[in-house]
Amino acid sequence: MNFKFVFKICTKSEWQEVKKKGQLTGSKKDLEDGYIHFSGGDQVAGTLKKFYENQKDLILLKVDTLKLDHFSLGTSFRWNYVSTFVFYFGYF
Repeated sequence: MNFKFVFKICTKSEWQEVKKKGQLTGSKKDLEDGYIHFSGGDQVAGTLKKFYENQKDLILLKVDTLKLDHFSLGTSFRWNYVSTFVFYFGYF
């Protein structure tokens, strides 16, 4: 798994909000779960199929994990293993 880049799938309206605020605060699902979900490069297709099937207004963000401002986030980026899905997912 490549840890240098992670990917965030968002809608065009969520992306407009990111640009307006100057920061990514997360999708509705992220806010409900209490952290921002990311996918590894090899997980994007599966994430799209599982959570965004038939949705057309999507944008894929490529995030350089080495450039994240961990201090202002108050946390660090982590990968968690999810046995029910048999893969790791990244989150803040």
